[in-house]
Amino acid sequence: LALAEVLTAGHHKADGSDVRVATDDGRVVASRLLGVGPGDQVRVVFALVKGQRKYAVYFGHPNPPAKAKGADDLPITSGLLLDMRVWPGGAVDRPDAMLAAWGRAKGTIGQTMIPTLFTGKCPFGDAFQWISKISGTIYTPLEGEFIFAVAAKDKGMLMIDGKMIVFCPHLVGDTRFNGKVVLTKGKHELTFYHVNAGGEGVLSVVWQKPDSSKFELIPRDALGGLYTAMPAALEENRKTLTADFKAEYMGEAFFAGHFSHRYRFTANLPKTQPPKYEWDLGDGQTAEGNIVEHVYLAEGIYPIKLTARIAANNDTQTTQFSVVRDVSAERPKVDDVAVQSKVVEAERLDKIPVQQLPWALLLHERAGRLDPMIATAARLASLKSGFDASLALSALSDANRAAEAGKRAPDMVKVWASIPADSSMQPAASRVYANLLVWRVGDFDQACKVLAAHDRSKDRPAERLYAHALVLNQKYAEGKKRLEALPMEGPADRQAAISGAEARTIEYYIQQGEGEAGEDQWDRWQRQYPTDFLEGYSVLLRVRLIEVRKQPDVAAKVAEAFALAVPRSSYAPTLLDRASKLLEMTNPAKSAELRKLLKEKYPEDPLSQEKKEGGK
Repeated sequence: LALAEVLTAGHHKADGSDVRVATDDGRVVASRLLGVGPGDQVRVVFALVKGQRKYAVYFGHPNPPAKAKGADDLPITSGLLLDMRVWPGGAVDRPDAMLAAWGRAKGTIGQTMIPTLFTGKCPFGDAFQWISKISGTIYTPLEGEFIFAVAAKDKGMLMIDGKMIVFCPHLVGDTRFNGKVVLTKGKHELTFYHVNAGGEGVLSVVWQKPDSSKFELIPRDALGGLYTAMPAALEENRKTLTADFKAEYMGEAFFAGHFSHRYRFTANLPKTQPPKYEWDLGDGQTAEGNIVEHVYLAEGIYPIKLTARIAANNDTQTTQFSVVRDVSAERPKVDDVAVQSKVVEAERLDKIPVQQLPWALLLHERAGRLDPMIATAARLASLKSGFDASLALSALSDANRAAEAGKRAPDMVKVWASIPADSSMQPAASRVYANLLVWRVGDFDQACKVLAAHDRSKDRPAERLYAHALVLNQKYAEGKKRLEALPMEGPADRQAAISGAEARTIEYYIQQGEGEAGEDQWDRWQRQYPTDFLEGYSVLLRVRLIEVRKQPDVAAKVAEAFALAVPRSSYAPTLLDRASKLLEMTNPAKSAELRKLLKEKYPEDPLSQEKKEGGK
């Protein structure tokens, strides 16, 4: 037998009843249609004829020839036929109950050919629960007593020549579920029933031959030789030119809990002169040439339209192409995210489907390629709707961290600033933007304006950030009032102890250079005890966290702003001193100005004293 999977460009009947297989000279051979779809794909297994190597799969005939005798019951003499159905429910703790469950199962999940009785996944994508029947012929190399052992999740049953040999009630990692049977040398009917109540559906059948003392996997040649037919070019009756292609799955990339898929499409060249090929890849992207590489950012059915032109002669075919993980492969092809990122970057950004833009952004971010990442972020930020707002915000936040690490933070600040007020990402986007303005830019006035237009009535983080911005923008009284109005989330009687513990944890993160973890801890502290911000030590720690991010100018702005807004804080002199030192190299004039201010306001503080010669 041979298995053929062919793309039909939509010319087949929906139920596949017009599919036939014939030899090169036109003789119809016995075949069985295994499945139609997803997309414009048909899957058929057919009987090989001795001496024949070339066959044709026909479809689209309004009155197809009669099927070959016995075609509807093609004997599975090589390979194994897997028939998977929707799990009907009910108990299957006995062999007769399993057979009864198979009889009740109606909804077909899929049919295909498999080479061995060993698998760990569903070949039909996302099916979760099923009951399946695997049937074929097993060839025993000698006569004698064979021992078969079964492992199956969740249950399995092996039958040979209609007799139950092994029933496996649950998955184990050994050969304890086994059965003995005396078989003659030659062919025997094999059937395996499998129930999977959830997950990937592991199954394995091994045998111990009469001349062996150990178990081994049943080899493929004992189950017959199953061939894979290699499709050639599509030909259409009475046409000299047919636009057709083959698809090669190049690899999957996994990032952020998501898969993207790279394909190589190659046009099947006619025997005449090479045509000019134009592609519409079904997701907004177009291309030219007989070989095209493309990344699909999400699974789905895409209408690939291929046009072939030779002078005045042209043809266009549209194929509904299924993009999905190649779960049939024993070892899926894995792509490097950087490879796929470069392919996506070369395509038109404005034509990427809006709902897929967050995945394009995350692909570039995971690849560490900042230029396409920021360009994609800007494109996503400019749109108002059509995408998953939560996913878009998460992707932009990841891009923000990558931009900061790559010293491109100002570019992402502009991205956040460009998000429209009526975007589906609002109001959350405004809070992120204001947070960047306060702690990454030091523009407290603009942060206040952004948050003032934000509905903060049910958004405590936004209200707390607004209060911080007000204080740093020299509006201490209003900021203090808002902080005092926020509820305390930590126990009041343990405030000093918990605040001290939070501070020590943040100090540890600063020592370790773990700025992001420290900022998360700082936010937790401020959420528990909002008014601690006014005392000053938490601000000093935040300044040091900004230093960890290597933004001394922003750290100096925050330190100076708080010291001026809360001059009576015991940490005001320390903050002015730190701000002065942070600017010594980059802005000496400003550093000297802050040093002078420190001396004027706090002349008795040790930090304001001039160092004398000799360091005394």
